[in-house]
Amino acid sequence: MSRHLAHAVQAGAPTSSRPARTDRLVLVIAAVMVLVLVGGILVESVRARGVEEAPGAVQILVWRGARLLYADAEANLWAWLSSITLALLAVTFAVSALVRRGAGQPWRAMVFLSAVALLLSADEGAMLHETLNEIGTRITDALGEFNAWLVPGVVLVVVAGAVLLRVARGLDRRLRWRLVLAGGVFLAGALGMEAVGAAFALSYPGPDNPWETGTYRLLVGVEEGLEGLGALMALRAALATVTVRWGAGGLSVTPRAGGATIDA
Repeated sequence: MSRHLAHAVQAGAPTSSRPARTDRLVLVIAAVMVLVLVGGILVESVRARGVEEAPGAVQILVWRGARLLYADAEANLWAWLSSITLALLAVTFAVSALVRRGAGQPWRAMVFLSAVALLLSADEGAMLHETLNEIGTRITDALGEFNAWLVPGVVLVVVAGAVLLRVARGLDRRLRWRLVLAGGVFLAGALGMEAVGAAFALSYPGPDNPWETGTYRLLVGVEEGLEGLGALMALRAALATVTVRWGAGGLSVTPRAGGATIDA
């Protein structure tokens, strides 16, 4: 982080400025995520029931729609939305660190949180956790080739969680607990419901494909919904650390407790 940028501050907000409603941004993202998540499950349900007797154009629309929207399909619109949300979280933490440093407030924890959010964003977009499957299958084949990443994933989460809790000591108490709650919700989906879905698929007694069942689609919805909710809770908490103002002089960002500003 540039020392020049950190000290490129002014004493006040732009003239005739007004605070931006950052909560509205979170609500808009949440609404879009709900529409995509629910829409994907519905379209995938139609596809799973079979559209072979439908006109060719309808078949293509359903198949492409499921591939584009269904959260379990990976590398699609849902993954992009999740990645963008986490990237926005990373940017928010970085900006908060910048204005805190300029105001002489503790800022290093924010940089670390920004790096974690950026890594999670990259994981959503590039499916980095899938590379852990090879490691997981060398440890055990009980989870199958698609969920074996959970084994090394749990180890990484425990280590990262211990580090994050230590870093969190330097945060404001309210912010610390909001982020701990958000992280818990996120992990309940990313690890907890992922494990539940894997257990369901691997123990499914029927002759049908378990990944094509309504129960599995419901589990996917809960899993991805918890991940999205956790990310949005963290974003809302991060946005609460700064005050964003729009005015004739441009955009101003200040630490919520007051202090230096960055103008653009």
